[in-house]
Amino acid sequence: MTAVLSSSSAPRVWNAMPGWGIAADLTPPELVAMRRLRTLRKLIAGGLGFVIVLCIAGYAYAWNQHSDASSARDNATAHNSQLTAQQNRYSGVTQIEGAVSSVQGQISSLMKTDVDVTKFVTAVRGALPGTMAITQFGITFNAANAAAGVPQVVGGSTVIGKATLSGTGRTLSDLSTFLDKLGAIPGIVNLVPGSNAAGEHGATQFSLTFDLTDALYSHRYDASKAGGK
Repeated sequence: MTAVLSSSSAPRVWNAMPGWGIAADLTPPELVAMRRLRTLRKLIAGGLGFVIVLCIAGYAYAWNQHSDASSARDNATAHNSQLTAQQNRYSGVTQIEGAVSSVQGQISSLMKTDVDVTKFVTAVRGALPGTMAITQFGITFNAANAAAGVPQVVGGSTVIGKATLSGTGRTLSDLSTFLDKLGAIPGIVNLVPGSNAAGEHGATQFSLTFDLTDALYSHRYDASKAGGK
């Protein structure tokens, strides 16, 4: 005869047993506090180390900037010394240039009434018709007298002198042609014919006077012009 025993329920696992699922942390509070303090110390030490590294980096950067600034200052000082030495080397040249400028100013003041007479006479002869000839030509300047007294002003220009001219022509009408051309020359005003008469062998003789103005000043010695003349 065979007997079979069967369990009415599945066996329980160990943590399902009464009292076996209870857990309790029996770590002493002092040990927990000590562990937390160690962790905090490590964090503080790491933070201090990071700050120290930043300070060292900032100091190195500031030192590098200071070194660059010192080098730039030294270079600027050396360059300034070189320029000062060069300036002292050419001080004689600058003194000569100053003297030349002073002389140019004096010449400009003394020669402000300069007239290029050759150029003016050439212009008068250029206005002469081919049928006429000049026998006498005189010019008198009175710029000093005009400056000392009350100058005569014609058309906005100051009279600085007078000219007298005489010559010969082929016909009586030649003089009017000559007067028209003379009136177009800058610096000539107050054209006054003196005479215009027929001479021997059909030739004519004439004379005239005119005033000269400051439009004839050459300005070749003005100080504003480089080199003066």
